[in-house]
Amino acid sequence: MEPNSTLTISVFYANRADGGVRVTSPNVPGFILSHPDRELVFQDIVPALETILSEKYDKPVRVSLSSDAAADDKTSNVVGFPSKETGVIDYVARAA
Repeated sequence: MEPNSTLTISVFYANRADGGVRVTSPNVPGFILSHPDRELVFQDIVPALETILSEKYDKPVRVSLSSDAAADDKTSNVVGFPSKETGVIDYVARAA
């Protein structure tokens, strides 16, 4: 990842039968989070992506909600914590 470049990461989420949630991303191989506590999963997305991408690019990478996802947050009760059963949330990664 070059300085000042950005990478859009689509994170797919789906409810689990036990009320939890599972998230994955085709943009980041190996990125899978799953837990019965939905809030914990969504809180872990940014730190997990930053860790994986920083290792991959051998430099610090910062991740945040895309501006579109932040604007769409009206359907969520917590940033990045959607009330729908399945969907996609876009994040943006930048070299720090």
